[in-house]
Amino acid sequence: MERIIYSVFDLAGLYPSASSLPARVNFIAEFLALPIVGEVAFSALSIRRKRWLRAANWLVVTPMVSFTLGWSSFNSAVVSCIVSGTLVTGVISFNWWRQRRSDLSVEDHLLCFILLLPGLQIAIYWIAYVNGIVLYAFGDLGWIKLPLFRFDASWFVVALAIFVILMRRTPADRRTRQRLSQELEAARQVQNLLVSGDQSAAEDLEISTAYLPDQEVGGDFYYVLDGRVVVLGDFSGKGLKAAILVSLLISVLRDTTQRRPAVLLDALNRAIAGQVDGGFVTCVCASFESDGNATFANAGHLPPYLGGAEINLDAHFPLGLIREIQYSETTVRISPESVVTLVSDGVVEAMNAKHELFGFDRTREISKSSAGEIVEAARAWGQSDDITVVTVRRKY
Repeated sequence: MERIIYSVFDLAGLYPSASSLPARVNFIAEFLALPIVGEVAFSALSIRRKRWLRAANWLVVTPMVSFTLGWSSFNSAVVSCIVSGTLVTGVISFNWWRQRRSDLSVEDHLLCFILLLPGLQIAIYWIAYVNGIVLYAFGDLGWIKLPLFRFDASWFVVALAIFVILMRRTPADRRTRQRLSQELEAARQVQNLLVSGDQSAAEDLEISTAYLPDQEVGGDFYYVLDGRVVVLGDFSGKGLKAAILVSLLISVLRDTTQRRPAVLLDALNRAIAGQVDGGFVTCVCASFESDGNATFANAGHLPPYLGGAEINLDAHFPLGLIREIQYSETTVRISPESVVTLVSDGVVEAMNAKHELFGFDRTREISKSSAGEIVEAARAWGQSDDITVVTVRRKY
């Protein structure tokens, strides 16, 4: 704002003296303008790796502020201006060049050009100053007693253009956010319908489930087949991609006639192998027989718990990484009134304000509780991921 006010004075021919308040305020703003422009540019252009750029962007301000406070020489501030201007100009130019083949609109190109001007202006101005050239004004335009172009006055044009472009983008950005929010809500509802599925248990079993996604659409899923087979999985991603993958996995489970855990994992793995774009799915499957035996197969997931102790299972590769893989099965005897608990890593990885994990020991101790109680305990500790729990109690 100080730069704009000073530029208005400049354009109007009201040349403030070096000792005047506008000149002094402008002198301070001169040194702070570039880092602020850099911040605007990094945000407006969605430039990646902003952390080190921001650090470098503000670090070069140190000699400028130091000179303003009388702690360093004028030359150090000039060099700092040149470095700062070159940095901002270089980052914007490189980002613009990388997007040269992208489908950028005229407005996008204009925004890049406008954001490029302040850094370019200051870098050129101070480089010229060091070489004894003062780039201040090109004089009057014929009989019109108004400077044709004053270097400082470009800030007024830049600020006005940025304001107009950003104001034009605000309604469009708001509509885009609303549309994405509606799509995520629709995906969340569809996912809830899918994972709820048919949860009716066999007469000798009592199945309890609890699901608490960390975002609108989570990466966890669970499903109950024929009241005796329980599948619980965790996709490494979230959002719409997770919703689509979960719908695919649930459809595979519904279409598979086999109920052996190893066969189910094999079918799921083949369905998504090469389709997860670098991601993966951990999954555990359990089949409960009427004679009291339970058969488990595991694809890189946390082992289930029985009576407060982990069930020792072979942890094979997660789903989606290797197409050809043989999953092994483990059969365990389930006594009457015993509870088998399957959890996602959102329980173990819950983290409190002191950065302490809920951990395996607490998970093991609470594994005898109901699904809802376990989820609530992890949530209260500090939810950092999707939390899913399925408990299966053998009645007799």
